[in-house]
Amino acid sequence: MKRPDIHCPFRRGLASRLLGVLLLALSSCAEDGAVEPGQDSGYDIAGTVSSPQRGPLAGVRVQASPSGRSAVTNDEGRYRITGVRGAAGVTLEQLPPGCDRPLARQVAPVEVETEENHVVDCDIIPVARRLLDGPCRINPNGTASCYGYLPGDGSTFGPPFFVQIAPAVSDSLIDVSAWSGQLRCVLSFRGQAFCWGDNLRGGVGNGAFGGEVGGRDVATPAPVVQSAGVTFVQVAVGTLHACGLTPRGRVYCWGSNFYGSLGDGTTQDRSIPAPVIQPDSLRFVQVVANYNVTCGLTALGDAHCWGNGEEVGAGSTAPRLTPTAVAQPGNVRFRRLTRGCGITVAGRVYCWGGVYQRTDSTRIGTLALTPVEYLMPTGMAVTDFDHDLRCAITESQRVVCWGSNFRSMLGDTTVVGWRSEPRSPMRLENAEAISVAGKSEDGACALIRGIAGVSTVCWGTFYFPALPFPY
Repeated sequence: MKRPDIHCPFRRGLASRLLGVLLLALSSCAEDGAVEPGQDSGYDIAGTVSSPQRGPLAGVRVQASPSGRSAVTNDEGRYRITGVRGAAGVTLEQLPPGCDRPLARQVAPVEVETEENHVVDCDIIPVARRLLDGPCRINPNGTASCYGYLPGDGSTFGPPFFVQIAPAVSDSLIDVSAWSGQLRCVLSFRGQAFCWGDNLRGGVGNGAFGGEVGGRDVATPAPVVQSAGVTFVQVAVGTLHACGLTPRGRVYCWGSNFYGSLGDGTTQDRSIPAPVIQPDSLRFVQVVANYNVTCGLTALGDAHCWGNGEEVGAGSTAPRLTPTAVAQPGNVRFRRLTRGCGITVAGRVYCWGGVYQRTDSTRIGTLALTPVEYLMPTGMAVTDFDHDLRCAITESQRVVCWGSNFRSMLGDTTVVGWRSEPRSPMRLENAEAISVAGKSEDGACALIRGIAGVSTVCWGTFYFPALPFPY
């Protein structure tokens, strides 16, 4: 006699419940876009999200509506939405702070794989504002101080000292550009520039040409006449011209325009800021001015310059009146610009214009119409470099100098001589350096970070002692 299977009802109930769960999961997968037998798998929408000011944007959610399917951009700004069916409007969510919606809403074709590249307008993240430049510095309390013999600096011939500069501004100063010795500018937190010095060709930007009481110098910092709504995140000073960079990567310049260094398509001097001619796709994250040239750096590491053709780096001596791409070799991309040079992500340096290299005691002068790699001693990688001083900040945050020691420019106890090997100035061997700046005829200074905060040390020439001394 067959034993009755008393467990059969339980097993049949369990099987029914498992089958129900499985069918529910399959139904849910189908709703999520899983492909059922004989069903169309849909199409993909792929593409990129980028900003002219910041380059590729990561972490942006791209959504296809009305399906609700979405994807998040990777570090390269790329995304792919799979299994889209029907017409799909593409929208962007979770944009980074300071970024706006794209100019146009893009709609994907019906049932066709497509590439949708979105360009987003963002405030720039400026590259390397300078807290020290030439003879001027931004103090920890947000004021500025300068040494030297330019009107407005409050100094006379004698022992060097820093004199506080007090433009009529209620907020802190965040940027300084003052290397030329003829013109100096500072920038306030709210984006207002103040300049003083040689105004013969409008370099102060106060709406006038010439100085006070018929001279050529403006003795005290004057507010630059910026159009309504125009603010700057960086300032840059050449010999007799200056420029400001806006939060959206646009550049305005004023002052001497003899070589076209204002970038407005003319050679007419300007006493107030004039917009540089830039296509909408060309935005900068840094601006640098040299003698008679101005350069901007894009978020992708490409340099564009305008002004004296010998300093532009585009391969000819013809003046360039608008931004022109620098002929960067191969796959070279810059992470920041210094005057006449660019520093790559790997810490290598390429320079153009008047390039002076010293591999031994012989000065090698080259007019480089396109960038050439600067022969750094021992192949060291750097984060900051002053071509005129031949001083650099290494990746380990040490300041080092090399070359001629005329006037104690190497920061040791000797006065003349030559050193091929880069070495830290005495007293700074173990100091953590932020930046280095100066001029070979004026002296060198470095910003040093210590327990008590950031301090300035200077050395060399007739202005300072041979050994680095705090100021």
